[in-house]
Amino acid sequence: MSDVAIGALGLIILLCSILLNVPIAASMAIIGAVFILILNPQAAVFSLFGTSTVNALQSQELIVIPLFILLGGFSIIAGLSSEIYRLSQAWFGNLRGGLALTTVGTSAVFGAICGSSVATTATMVQVALPEMRKLGYSDAIIAGTIAGGGTLAH
Repeated sequence: MSDVAIGALGLIILLCSILLNVPIAASMAIIGAVFILILNPQAAVFSLFGTSTVNALQSQELIVIPLFILLGGFSIIAGLSSEIYRLSQAWFGNLRGGLALTTVGTSAVFGAICGSSVATTATMVQVALPEMRKLGYSDAIIAGTIAGGGTLAH
């Protein structure tokens, strides 16, 4: 059996396991480990799981994300986000979607400061989501605005 046929078989088994309501992450991990062992029996599959996990968690880019989320939480508790959005509503309230525009602009500025799309998006979810819901924006517009603004960090 060729490598392509084994890969196709693995994909079919993966789709079947997803249709059986097995979580996607578990399906991919189990099927990937089994098929790596089939293709390369000498592979140390289980040590690969440990080393790749540790390498991902030791990334210096990811270490700032919890700190920016904490900073967003502090700004919410202190009421800073409410005041910023009240000010932006006063400036851009006459425009249609003014608060959404302000959220994208704030995301761009915050992204330029921190340089991480994930940290920007996580912080803006904590800061912008409650204020936009309070002013009656739909969840679809909120999600699109925050996700779009978060990509401006890089």
